[in-house]
Amino acid sequence: MTTTSIQDRTAEFRSVLTQVQKRQALSKVGAQRQSLISDTQRREANGSPNGDAKGRKGARSEFARRAAEIGRGITATMAKLERLAQLAKRKTLFDDRPVEIAELT
Repeated sequence: MTTTSIQDRTAEFRSVLTQVQKRQALSKVGAQRQSLISDTQRREANGSPNGDAKGRKGARSEFARRAAEIGRGITATMAKLERLAQLAKRKTLFDDRPVEIAELT
């Protein structure tokens, strides 16, 4: 059986920590850059020219409603495709379900 030697790598660990702290300090300086657009311009770009919360809430709910409708459509289409795939995998020649296939297409 071999014995393993233990090395004290505390100095290396502290060196790595120091390097990481320096990198983080440099990245924080970059994060504190000035914004390219003003708050008013940002509100207008987000769809609320006056910056009122009511306008933004209405726009978001409209978006959410349409997104939900699209999601429901995608879900229904996927269910139909799954059912069509199941019907297509059947091996029997005369066990076609033409009515069901017609409804799904």
